Amino acid sequence: MSIIFSTLHLRLQRALLALAALAACTGAWANDKHIDVTVENQGNTSKLVFVNSECPDRPNEKGCVLAEKDSSPMISWQLQGDSARAWRLTRLQMSPDGVHWGHANFPLADCTVEDFGLSENDRRTGNASTTLPPGGGSMIQVRNHNQQAYRNNEDVCVTHYRLYAEPVGGGAPIDSDPTIRNKGK
Repeated sequence: MSIIFSTLHLRLQRALLALAALAACTGAWANDKHIDVTVENQGNTSKLVFVNSECPDRPNEKGCVLAEKDSSPMISWQLQGDSARAWRLTRLQMSPDGVHWGHANFPLADCTVEDFGLSENDRRTGNASTTLPPGGGSMIQVRNHNQQAYRNNEDVCVTHYRLYAEPVGGGAPIDSDPTIRNKGK
C-alpha cells in the first residue's frame, strides 16, 4: 500500500510542478507586447503608422510600449493587411533622447543596453542587433529584460525607438519613432 501511495504522491507532485511551470509560462506570455503596424500613402509619400498602444495609461500614444514592474516581455511589431504583402520591417533603432539617432557622441543609456541585451557597437549606433528575426519580414521582435531597479511606480528607463520598413521590391525606407517605457523589477 505504501508503494502505491508513494507512486501516486510522486505522480501528483510531477503533475503539480508541470502545472506550475505552465502557469508561469502563461503569465510570461500574458506580459508580451504586440503592436500592429500599417503603411499609409499620404500624397507622394508613404508613412509607417502604428495601429495600437501597449501603454494602458496612454491609449492614444500609438506604438507606445509599457513593461510593467517585474515583467520581461517579448515586444513584437507586425505589418497588417496589404502592408504585409508590399512592405517588410527591416530594423529597429533606439535613441537616448528621441533626437540623436546613431550618433556616437550620444550613446544609448546603460539601462537601454542592459534591458535589450545590446552590444557596445549597438550602444554607439543605436541599432538593436538582438531583433528577431535578423533582417526582418512582416514581423520583428525584441526581448525587453526590464532589469533596472523599481522606483515608486515611475518609469525607470525610457527608450525612444524607430521601426524601419522598406518596400518589398526595393526603394527608400520609412520609419516612425514612439517610446518604450520600463518600470523595472
